[in-house]
Amino acid sequence: MPNAIEWQTIGIGFLQSIYMTFLSTALAYVIGLPLGLLLVVSDKDGLHPRPVLNAVLGIVVNILRSLPFLILAVLFRP
Repeated sequence: MPNAIEWQTIGIGFLQSIYMTFLSTALAYVIGLPLGLLLVVSDKDGLHPRPVLNAVLGIVVNILRSLPFLILAVLFRP
């Protein structure tokens, strides 16, 4: 059975995990929602077709989508 110090450490770790989850979710919404809306609006069938803007935003989205894998790859590097 864990003692009081171990429960305190578990509690701190739990709160830090919740904090990181909410922070990353908020950042995903703040960055992802505008990017997604701009991609839809600037698509060739969108409200305001802008092929150059759509291509640039597509590249940005593809780079951001691969960031979690790159972080994981760096962590597993020997």
